[in-house]
Amino acid sequence: MGKETEIKFSEIPLPSGKLMLVDLDKTLIDSNYQITNQGIFDEITRVQSLGWQIGLSSDTPLESLKVWRERFNMKGSYYC
Repeated sequence: MGKETEIKFSEIPLPSGKLMLVDLDKTLIDSNYQITNQGIFDEITRVQSLGWQIGLSSDTPLESLKVWRERFNMKGSYYC
């Protein structure tokens, strides 16, 4: 590798916060748009209490993601 392609670990910025993005379709909800496990709510609350932001990652339209994010009481963002 030439010097122009080498990256030192110290040159890579590290995140200052904790963010977890969770897939929506067939993970949190099934193909009938039903929540796959009611324990998800408790787990989201628990992990957020540890300082994590939890958000959604999906190819679902943004407006739908906003509804699901609110339904799951997630504090993180969403990524389409």
